[in-house]
Amino acid sequence: MQLNPGTLIKGKQNEYTIVSVLGHGTFGITYKATVSAGRLNGRTVTIKEFFINGISSREESGLVSSCSDTVAVARCQAEFVAEAENLILLNHPNIVKAYEVFEANGTVYYSMEYIEGENLNMYLNRVHLTTDEAVSIITKIAYGLSYMHESRHMLHLDLKPGNVMRRSADGQIILIDFGLSRYFNDEGTPELAAPVGLGTVGYAPVEQTEQNRGGKDFKASIDVYALGATFYKLLTGQTPPPARQLMDSPGLLHQKLLGIDLPDQKRQIVERAMSPQPADRYQSVMAFIYDLNADERKRRKRGCLLSVLSVVVIIAITSLVVTIVKWQNNAIQRYYDHLDGYAFEMTDFNQGANHYGEREYYKIFPDGTGFYMFQSWHDATDCNDPGCDLESRTDTMTFRYRVEGNDRIVFEKGIDSFLGGMLSIHIDIPNHQVEIDHQDDNPTLYINPETINWDEVMKIGQ
Repeated sequence: MQLNPGTLIKGKQNEYTIVSVLGHGTFGITYKATVSAGRLNGRTVTIKEFFINGISSREESGLVSSCSDTVAVARCQAEFVAEAENLILLNHPNIVKAYEVFEANGTVYYSMEYIEGENLNMYLNRVHLTTDEAVSIITKIAYGLSYMHESRHMLHLDLKPGNVMRRSADGQIILIDFGLSRYFNDEGTPELAAPVGLGTVGYAPVEQTEQNRGGKDFKASIDVYALGATFYKLLTGQTPPPARQLMDSPGLLHQKLLGIDLPDQKRQIVERAMSPQPADRYQSVMAFIYDLNADERKRRKRGCLLSVLSVVVIIAITSLVVTIVKWQNNAIQRYYDHLDGYAFEMTDFNQGANHYGEREYYKIFPDGTGFYMFQSWHDATDCNDPGCDLESRTDTMTFRYRVEGNDRIVFEKGIDSFLGGMLSIHIDIPNHQVEIDHQDDNPTLYINPETINWDEVMKIGQ
């Protein structure tokens, strides 16, 4: 039924050699393969083949044919292609990277990165996680989900430990299996008319498993429920109760969590994320992350306590700064009364040998202040530099800016010294354009809509 080792498959960008079979599913076969020619030459990849169990058949030549209703098969194949196309658009260190989708052998394939490791169910079978380890893993999953929601307006819809891989080499956590993923509009309905998958019992909320609400409530809160259920499994080692059981037995989840040695704050996060009613859950993954990192914020505050002398010096400096800022604000107000939370995003991929990409978000306020968030990620497969194994980072900061002339603001950006530097910006509000002159005199024009939940980001930065 499956392709034999050594079989060659030609894609649009690469030529692949099948190494072995990784698994069989209802709608496909997954292979381990090497790239023998093309853009990814020399890499080991994973290839998924559209092959319906019990309906598709293969000739000796490798050609795949179907013995059933061609309309139904065509629809399934279209969903297979949509899965690949959705995944190719995603670019985040905690999401599996897809390369290309192509036709061959009378069927459809797509290639993606090969992850040497195990899914979280396998990992939990042999390792008992501490609370801190569980928090670390769920945080990485959450950042991947938040990227999908905020940057791509896409829901995963089948988040569970079996669909999360842990890479053996560095312990990186990676979301996989986007077969049910869908784009959704602001009204909470899918952009495609195709039925939404029912998800997995224990990890999918009632509004998904039963779909008895006329297609409503398909928002971020569905993935938030699955995120809380996955956190439940990481903390307890147990499969979460079905959503219908939790809805019919109020207090059941609370009782189960009380029987396990957990910090109250983490128990409350699980209970809120897994609330049977969508309105009672976290309404965004960023809100989930904010509560999840409460202990870390407290540790940072304790570590930043200053001596009395330092406080006196800071008060004196602050008084001077307030005086200067008041003067600056008068000038700023004259030129920038029309600024009202203006936000923009810079995105740059393939920064260098060990820096796969970065994204910077800025929000400018008319009172002379702003908020900045920096995200970067790395791809260890792209180079041999030791720095390539760095994990993704997300940092936030506030800043003050000054006015130069009548049409330009200047401020210092960056969290650490290596990210710092003066930035000069001209904002053309009528045309939705932002012209940015870097310190290296390399002007770049960025035109992007606001794509991030700034209310939640501001919380994280506090």
